[in-house]
Amino acid sequence: NLGNDTTANICPGFPTDLTTFKNTTGLTTQWIGTTTPTNVGAGVYTLIVTNTQGCKDTAVITINLNPKPNLGNDTTANICAGNTMDITSFKNTTGLTTQWIGTTTPTNVGAGVYTLIVTNTQGCKDTAIITLNSKPKPNTGADTSIIAWLGESVNLKNLRDTTGFAALGWNYSWWSSQNGYSGNLTVIVPDTGKIYATLTATSQFGCIGTPTNVVIKAQDSVLPASGALTLVANVEVTNPITGWTNYYNNNNTPNDKSDDILLLSLQKNGNNIGSIGAGAFSVTNAATTGAGSGTGIQITNPLMSNFSGYYTMRRYWQVTPNTQPTTNVGVRFYYNTGDFNDANGSFGGTKTMQQLVFYHLLNGNPNPTSNWSGATSQPISITYGATPNNTTWTYTNLGKNHHRAEFTVSSFSGGSGGFTGNNGPLPIELLTFNGIAQHENASLSWETGVEQNTVGFDLERSLDGRNFTKVISLVALHGNAPNHYAYIDQNVASLGSKLFYRLKLKDLNGLEGYSSVLELRFGTPQFEVSILPNPTDGIFIVKGSEHYTSLQIIDIHGRVLKEQTLGMVNAKIDITSLASGVYTVRVFSEGIVVNIKLIKE
Repeated sequence: NLGNDTTANICPGFPTDLTTFKNTTGLTTQWIGTTTPTNVGAGVYTLIVTNTQGCKDTAVITINLNPKPNLGNDTTANICAGNTMDITSFKNTTGLTTQWIGTTTPTNVGAGVYTLIVTNTQGCKDTAIITLNSKPKPNTGADTSIIAWLGESVNLKNLRDTTGFAALGWNYSWWSSQNGYSGNLTVIVPDTGKIYATLTATSQFGCIGTPTNVVIKAQDSVLPASGALTLVANVEVTNPITGWTNYYNNNNTPNDKSDDILLLSLQKNGNNIGSIGAGAFSVTNAATTGAGSGTGIQITNPLMSNFSGYYTMRRYWQVTPNTQPTTNVGVRFYYNTGDFNDANGSFGGTKTMQQLVFYHLLNGNPNPTSNWSGATSQPISITYGATPNNTTWTYTNLGKNHHRAEFTVSSFSGGSGGFTGNNGPLPIELLTFNGIAQHENASLSWETGVEQNTVGFDLERSLDGRNFTKVISLVALHGNAPNHYAYIDQNVASLGSKLFYRLKLKDLNGLEGYSSVLELRFGTPQFEVSILPNPTDGIFIVKGSEHYTSLQIIDIHGRVLKEQTLGMVNAKIDITSLASGVYTVRVFSEGIVVNIKLIKE
C-alpha cells in the first residue's frame, strides 16, 4: 500500500530523491518518467511496486518547482583607499534572509571580496559575489604656509604644480577664504590677518584626495628693538584694492621674504610722487644711536615752541619724492615698543601710546638728532584722534611689540613722534610776551607764529607770582604769522606795587600751556627793549640796553645759562657757544623785568 499520491516542491537547480517519498521495503519498483529516481527535477512521476505474491500498487509523485531568488550577476565596484562602503545597496534583498561571508558589517566595509547568500520563504537560495577594488586618492602634497608682502597679489595656481593632474585623470579646484570657489585664483594679501586656501583633487574614480591647506600670511618681521640702523626701501608692493603701497627692505636676501622688514606705507591717491628705482625717490625708516636706551631726544629747534618741552623717539621716517604731491597722501609709520619707551623714558614712563605727538616736517632734516636742521617751516603737529588726517593720527597694535601710526601729509620730507610735557601739540608758538607799567595801567602785548590747533589765550594776573586769576580770554586770530595781540589792564596799580602776568595757551583738544611770567613794578620808569637780529646765529644786540642793568639767557627748562651786565647802548651779546634752540632773554632794571623770546639758529 503506497498510500495517496504525493506532491512536493523543489527549488530550481536542486533535484530531489523520489525514493524517499514512499516505503518500498521488500517490494520491486518500477518508475515511469525517470530512470534515476534518486535525482530528479520538477515533473510528474509514477511509481509501480510489486510484492512477492505478484500484487501491485501505483502512486503518482508530482514535483513542483518553487521560485528562486535572483541576485543577478556578481558585482565589481571601486572604492577609494581608506574609505568604507555599504555593500547591502548593491543587491535587492527585500523579503529575503541574508547571509554574508567575508564580513559581519556589510554596511561598512573596505576593499575586498564578499559573498552574499539569500533565502526566500520557500527555502530557495541564490548567491552573489561582490568585489570592491581599492583605488588610490589623489595626493596634492603636504599642507604648507607661505610668506608674502602686504598688498601682494598671489596666484593660487603658482602655489602647487598641477600640470600633471590631467594626465592622471584628476580634476582639481581651489578655494580661498577671500574668494571662495568663485574661480578667481588671485588673492590679495590683506593689511591684517591671513588668507586660507585649499586645493582639492578628484580622480577619475571619484576619489577625493586629502585637501592641501595653504596659509598665506603677511611678512611680519619687525623693526629691530635697539641699535642705530638706517633702512632704505628696495621693495614696493601696491595693494590694488586699498591703494596702499608698502615699502620693504629685503635685508639683501631678495629670494627670501621671511626676513624683509616693513618700513612705511603710503596711499598715494593718484599723486605721482615716484617709485623705487625711478629718479631720486626714496623711503627711509631709521633708528638713531641710542635706540632702545629708554631715553628720548629733546628737540630745541626754535620751530618747536611748546613750552613744556618735546622729547622724541629715536626713530624717524623720511620720503624723498620726485614730485611733491598736490593732494593729501596717507602715511603709515611703523615703530616698536622700544621706540615708544625711549620717548616715554624722558617723562619717567608716565605717558600712554595715545599721548604721542607726531611731527611732520615740510622741509629740513627729520632726524631728531639733527634738531631739525635746515627746517624753515613750522612743523605739522599730529595728535591722536578717531580719523587719520593732517593733524590727527590713529593707532593700530600690530602685535609682537610692533605698532602703526596712520595720518596724512600734504608734502614730504619726514617726521617722527614723541611726547610734550603738557601732552599738547607742538606749534603753539609764542614769539614774544612783554609788559610795561604805564601810570595806573599794565600794558601787555605778545606775538605768535603759527597757531595750529590754538583756540585762544587767557591773560592771568597774580599778586605774588604763584596764585593767578584770569583777567580776560582772547580768541586766536589764526592769521598769517606773526599774529599780534595787545591788552591794557586798567587801574591795577592800586592792587600793589608789583604785579605778575602770564598767558595760558589753549588748543582744540583742551590741552593747555603757559608762557613765562612777567613782573611789572608800578612807580618805576620803564623803557622799550628789543633784540636784533632775532633769530640770530649767535651774536645779537640789545636795543635799549642803556636803560637796564643786567641780562639773563634762560633755556626752555628755566635754567640760567648766561648772565651779563648791561647799561651801555646797544649791548652786544655772544651766545655762539649755546646750542640751537629757543631761549628767553630776561632783562632787568630797578623794578622792571622784561622777557623776550630768542631763536638761535
